[in-house]
Amino acid sequence: MKKIFLKVFVEVLALSLLGLGPVVASAQEKVSKPGVYSGYSQQIYDGWKRFSRYVAVQDGTKLAMDYYRPTLTGVVVEKRLPVIFVFTPYRRASYASGGIMVLSPKNSFSHITPDGLLSLVKYGYVVAVADCRGTNASYGVRKATNNQVEAGDARDLIEWLAVQQWSDGNVGMWGCSYVGGTVHEAIRMMPPHLKAGILDADFNAYDAKGIGGLLRGPSSDPDYKGDLVAIPVDEDILDANNNGYKDMLEEAVEQHKNNPKQVPFVQSIPFRNSWSDISGSTYWQEISASNYLSEIERSGVAAYIYGGWYDFLRRDTVLMFTNWPNPKKMLVGPWPHCGNGSNARGCYNNDFNFLNEIHRFFDYWLKGIGNGIMDEPPIYYMTENRPTGMEWRFGAEWPIPHEQQVTYFFQAGPSGTASSVNDGILTTTAPTGAGTKDDYTAVYTITTSTDWYAGGIPRPTGKELDQKGLTYTTAPLEADLEVTGHPIVNLWITSTAPDAGLFFTLEDVDPSGNSIYVGDGRLRASLRSIHTPPFNKLGLPWHRCFQEDEQKLVSGQMVQLVTDMLPTSYVFKQGHRIRFVITALMAGWFVNPPKYDPPPVISVYRDANHPAFITLPVIPPKLTVFEGNAKVRIAKTTYEGPAKLYTFTTAVYLNYGDSWLKWDVFKTGEVGNLEQYRGEGELGRLLVLVVNNERLSFDALAIGNGIYFKGNTE
Repeated sequence: MKKIFLKVFVEVLALSLLGLGPVVASAQEKVSKPGVYSGYSQQIYDGWKRFSRYVAVQDGTKLAMDYYRPTLTGVVVEKRLPVIFVFTPYRRASYASGGIMVLSPKNSFSHITPDGLLSLVKYGYVVAVADCRGTNASYGVRKATNNQVEAGDARDLIEWLAVQQWSDGNVGMWGCSYVGGTVHEAIRMMPPHLKAGILDADFNAYDAKGIGGLLRGPSSDPDYKGDLVAIPVDEDILDANNNGYKDMLEEAVEQHKNNPKQVPFVQSIPFRNSWSDISGSTYWQEISASNYLSEIERSGVAAYIYGGWYDFLRRDTVLMFTNWPNPKKMLVGPWPHCGNGSNARGCYNNDFNFLNEIHRFFDYWLKGIGNGIMDEPPIYYMTENRPTGMEWRFGAEWPIPHEQQVTYFFQAGPSGTASSVNDGILTTTAPTGAGTKDDYTAVYTITTSTDWYAGGIPRPTGKELDQKGLTYTTAPLEADLEVTGHPIVNLWITSTAPDAGLFFTLEDVDPSGNSIYVGDGRLRASLRSIHTPPFNKLGLPWHRCFQEDEQKLVSGQMVQLVTDMLPTSYVFKQGHRIRFVITALMAGWFVNPPKYDPPPVISVYRDANHPAFITLPVIPPKLTVFEGNAKVRIAKTTYEGPAKLYTFTTAVYLNYGDSWLKWDVFKTGEVGNLEQYRGEGELGRLLVLVVNNERLSFDALAIGNGIYFKGNTE
């Protein structure tokens, strides 16, 4: 009876706030939502023309710059336009089919086709691409990648672009991997004309490239003479007497011979605080965005941070978002490093249009087009194996606020599912007894799990990883289990060698016994000590990896290893099993491998006093999105029609058409089958009531000044 009275009272109150009379739905001719964009910006030009020249930065070094201006019926448009800038070591352009292919494939990555970014020129942008110092057609010596000298170059080029007669002074940057690094290095230099950046890059360079103290390096050091195939700038061409062709290019490349070799350079700095005479700095500190948060905040640059659940930088993606000042957004999909052209299983069927996201973001920040992209909840991510049409979700904070930490202990087997060294089981039951352990002789020949260097692109692990490692496998799951967040590993080990490089893999085992890669982590045992990080690492263990932190193992002496694995978002389906695998150093691109001959015996303990376990961030079923109808009467906006209500821990959002309204949550309550959210925003306060009618069936009611919403979900 009380529930009925409350329901009637709230609805009457809502109608009184709205006022009486008919409400007419507003027309929704434009579309702006993640991956979908139309109606806000038109193709007003029909082509582009490429220009190329040298631009001198502050120290006089000449850098090769291409820029593409729009044309209309073959005539270059003279209007001042915003500029999208890409700063790359991978060649600003390349030869193809007898002509020039702009934004070479290594620049474009898999989710921006060679002409993809250039297509935005037709919408009224200038696209500019420059070769980094000491690379391709640019002059100079590159002492170290992504360093402060390069950052200063990025700043100077941005400011040059901003004052050209064809520029309106608004500059945005895009990039992934190294090229993403040039975005955050430019931002930390605070160039006044840089307004927005879209990037997939490392947040802390050592943690990204030296996960757990195991440092990967460049695959090779190409001969500098290879830069002679770079495209010369327009001024470096044949004169009337066929003289001078590529003279400047050859002069620039001659300077590149003084570039230090990158493999020995990285080998010389194995610790986070290693000093480099080559770079003249503690290099890992010099290039890490995490050390420039104050400058980044003062820059005021809006950031769109993106990555993939199969990108080796995915932890950096979420940590960058967590630490980055507003305004910011984050996008994470089922992609490998720098791409969404294929999903993690190698299937080219992902239809998320990332180019539309670039267009939406730059339209908003460089042109001032009110397309609502910054009104949405700031996080948009995909969870693999969710029901079709429900894979993508909005979020307001990371990690997911209602995650539950579920501990799975290692126990003796057999599980009967793996022909591994031990075939142990994974269970939520804690171990008993003393002295129980699994012995493992390190195997250094595993190659089929993950290509750790080449973009971190995952592959099905097959049987080799399971056969050559220690495995721990659950019983078949009785229901779907979502894991979204950061798994944490806790082990006690001994080793017959003074160090060990351990790899951890999380797998999904289907009913047929096939194991599929889900996530991974790694740790060098001698760098196991945990310290307080100088940035927000979400409470996860942080291995400082200073030289003085190194603690070699003593044969027979037990040590504890605690580390986080890279984050994931994955649903293990009913009837499947979860498997955790421990192996030694895999074949790959590591500059400081703890590898011994003969291979050591590593013992993993799993008794009552030394339990071994993995803690998974399990997301319990909790409905936070409600579909229904809204009545909106605010300012000059009048709307009645379909809408969605999003109830997050920190905010409530109402989405109707392409419009979003937000209220910050300042008080919530949950009693029995009733949840209550109180929010406050520009429209004043909002009251949200969610009633649980039966298991996983909810009704939601929201009322505020000019706002009424009623909906449900199951």
